[in-house]
Amino acid sequence: MSLTAPTAIAAAAELQHMHSQIDQAIADELRSVRAYSAHRGGGALLWESVSSFVLGGGKRVRPLLFLIAWRGYGQDDSPAIVKAAVSFELFHAFALMHDDLLDRSPLRRGRLSMHGMLEAGCNDRGSSGVGRDLALIAGDVTFAMAVDAFRHAPGSEQRKAEALHRMMLCALDTGHGVFDEVFLRERSCGEICRETMIALQERKTACYTFVCPLASAAILAGVEETELERLERFGLLLGRAYQIHDDISDLRAFLAAPPQTPPCRPCELKLQWPFFLAYREADAPQRRQLDTLVGAGLPDPGALATLERVLTQARVWECSRADRDQLRQEADRIFETLGLSDEGRNLARTCLAHFFAEPDAGDTA
Repeated sequence: MSLTAPTAIAAAAELQHMHSQIDQAIADELRSVRAYSAHRGGGALLWESVSSFVLGGGKRVRPLLFLIAWRGYGQDDSPAIVKAAVSFELFHAFALMHDDLLDRSPLRRGRLSMHGMLEAGCNDRGSSGVGRDLALIAGDVTFAMAVDAFRHAPGSEQRKAEALHRMMLCALDTGHGVFDEVFLRERSCGEICRETMIALQERKTACYTFVCPLASAAILAGVEETELERLERFGLLLGRAYQIHDDISDLRAFLAAPPQTPPCRPCELKLQWPFFLAYREADAPQRRQLDTLVGAGLPDPGALATLERVLTQARVWECSRADRDQLRQEADRIFETLGLSDEGRNLARTCLAHFFAEPDAGDTA
């Protein structure tokens, strides 16, 4: 999906403008909800923390894809559709808040997680030890805000209801995926099969990052069911590709980190694509070492060395990138069949190229 240099520059400039529109709409929505809460006697800590978390950076890929699909199917830009796009960023924020709780992570891409932020805020106010509890509630509130923000969507009530229903189905799929992920962390590596990994990629990443914003916009725009099916297949393939892309980055970061301060718990490795491939290629003694690694509280140096040997000897990094690239190629073939306008195609190509670029240390999705 390549573009000429002038077209790519123009698309990048338009995406930057759309990004700024989204940021402004997010800030406006947060101010509106905060004013409503203050009128009803709500405290400031919740909204200060949620605002700081949501407005603290990010690529805004989900609302961007929503707007790209809307415009790509011939619909005019408007303040209402930008406000509706906020739903997808708020849903993403809710998912991150709960994900950090499940992962017991005090940081999110180098910044405080929501429970870390709330714990610090409580300490400043003379309380402590309740950051995790408050972050759980903050996530629930943010989810409610995401659903409420979709009321701004233009179009007929029937289309709005169908689009919201699709959004809620994606929320169910995402919750199912996270539920399975947490459950599988306690299973042995040998019990995890390829079909399970693919289902996780689709439910945990593809549905809410790609399928949900694209399909919701297409429904609002009134596309035919056959076009919607192609668009959803495109989103599923991209989501699987991105999860592998993210797994490669995360495992490299784990191996580069000091063993005393790993960026994630070792049990989370077993659901990363390169580790899954490495375990399949390992011999029996190596598998025992890898089982030791994912069962430990902190990484075992000997097991880490075994993992690195298997990753290199079995060419797992290369195989992982090949799997990712094959999925993207399949997605590209479907993309060429979609009925998007030229503008929509150019914006989508530019947006996805940025999303799949190698992330900086402080970048967030």
